[in-house]
Amino acid sequence: MARTYEQILEAFDALTYEDFDCIPRNSNGIGTLYELTEELMALPQPERAIRPMFDLMERLPASDLGSPGLWFTPWKKWRGVMRQSWWSPSGASRPLSPSGWSTGS
Repeated sequence: MARTYEQILEAFDALTYEDFDCIPRNSNGIGTLYELTEELMALPQPERAIRPMFDLMERLPASDLGSPGLWFTPWKKWRGVMRQSWWSPSGASRPLSPSGWSTGS
């Protein structure tokens, strides 16, 4: 059974640094993010999760959250998301450090 929007948000909130740590080879945070994103795409108005996705990036600034494509590819499919005014920086959000888009190299 597919998760609800609220369950997907809970799964985003449950992700920790350890889920993206490359030392234990069994960590699969990037795979989990991919699954959550795919589940969001199947729900009505998946763009509602944009803020929680940014919250995850801000909460785990030192974690390798995968390539930007993992995030931007679905966002481009979400109607009107790429034209939203909240893409511009605001005082309420911290800028994402370059390590947030680490390629693991």
